[in-house]
Parts: sequence; structure tokens; C-alpha cells
Amino acid sequence: MIIIYTTFIIFSLLTKNPYIRRFGWDGFVGWFYYRGERFLTTFKMLKDHPFVGVGLDNYRIIFDRYHAWIGTPIEFKIPDNMYLMILGETGIIGFLSFLVFIFFLFRNAISTFCLIKDEYLREFLIVLMLALIGICVNMDTYELFYFTETTYQFWILVGIVVSIINQEKYVRTIQED
Repeated sequence: MIIIYTTFIIFSLLTKNPYIRRFGWDGFVGWFYYRGERFLTTFKMLKDHPFVGVGLDNYRIIFDRYHAWIGTPIEFKIPDNMYLMILGETGIIGFLSFLVFIFFLFRNAISTFCLIKDEYLREFLIVLMLALIGICVNMDTYELFYFTETTYQFWILVGIVVSIINQEKYVRTIQED
């Protein structure tokens, strides 16, 4: 298996095919260059609007004011990182609020997990939390909240986790009385 991967990497570095070249050195350098430009663009926005950002759904609208190249097509006026998007659009206050929300969701889910007696519910909560972790990791390279389906998926998973947390709190309250 290692031989196959090594062969693929060597040939992708040597080829001129644009579809395979993206996995080679040019694609690697281009990826970092693209990401670096998006970081700079977002931090320029944050420099002008540090606390509340540029406003929801305004990233694409004012992208040309902050980006080095004017005339970028609309589909590329994104940072390809949802955390940068949240930071640019809502500023430090919105970004920290989102991080606090995620932190307390995970903390409450972990504390509830320790108290659940039903094995199936425990496994279901693990699956939900792993799905949310996967989505949060994927948000580093994807605009999750720009697409309806993935936004609904995220908030439905959050809603199910919160309902399990609240159900366990309610059951514990009844058992104590």
C-alpha cells in the first residue's frame, strides 16, 4: 500500500495534468497561498470592524474592499473556513459567543453522558457528539452555514443533543423528588 501511495505522489509531482497536479507540489503551495490570502482578507475586515464584524452575509459583498485582487468571481469570495467567516462577519463578540456555545454544548453533553444509565442512549449520544465533532472539524475547510442542508444538519444534531441533556436533567429532577 505504501508503494502505491509513493508512486501516486511521485507521478503527481511530475505530471502536467491540471487535475492530478492539484495533489502535487503546485497544488500544495497554491493551497497555502489561497488560505493565506483569505486569512489576510479576514483580518483586514476584523481590523476595521473588530467587535461586531462586517455583518451577517456581508463577507462576499465587501470582499473586494479588503482583498488584494479586485474582480474575484462571487463563488471565490469566501474564506473556505467557517471559523474565519464567523470571525469576519460577527467580529470578536460573535466568534467568542459561538465558541462558548460549542464549549458548553460539549461540556453539558459529557457530563450528561456520565449520568445516563441506558446503554442505547449513551451510544446514541456518542454518535451525535462524534457527528458534531466531525462537522466542527470540517468547518475548517468548508462554509457550512452557506448551504441549507448542512446548516439544518448541524442545528438538528445540536437540537437532539440538547433534548437529551434536558431529558436527563428532567429525569434526575423527578427521581430526586
